[in-house]
Amino acid sequence: PLYDARYPLENGTGHVVAWLRAGRQPLNGHRALMYARSRHGDSDYGRMARQQAVLVAIRRGLNPCKLIPRIPKLLKIARDHTWTSLAARDLPSLLELAATTDTGHITSVLFAPPEYPEFIDNAEIRAIRRVVRTVFDTPPSATPTPMATLNLDDEPTADPGPCG
Repeated sequence: PLYDARYPLENGTGHVVAWLRAGRQPLNGHRALMYARSRHGDSDYGRMARQQAVLVAIRRGLNPCKLIPRIPKLLKIARDHTWTSLAARDLPSLLELAATTDTGHITSVLFAPPEYPEFIDNAEIRAIRRVVRTVFDTPPSATPTPMATLNLDDEPTADPGPCG
């Protein structure tokens, strides 16, 4: 569950209580942002895990074929609300990569307490570097353990497959 008694209002004029029960549930955009951005319900590490869970849930529910007709509208929205150093020529490759990502076999590595100390020294940095070098060498487990599963749409989305 998530409980934050001081979640800031979007217009910056005050706070509201953010309360989300535990478990799988549909979330609209505002509630998904609340879940991902809350800073008072637990730690920064918990917030990072929630952010990752939201991104994975979005990818699981994304059907690139249904997204294509909406690209002009999405680009118009993004132009007013997004800044990036990515070149426009890189977007098709990123979209292709997103469409082929197997979200059922994502491995998350969190360098956080208690496995890693909050303040690290050179020995911990070397240990982290060893893990980073080998993270892609380990095949995903047969039964991944999701950190959280969010249904961001009212109906389940099947594997989008090719658009043809």
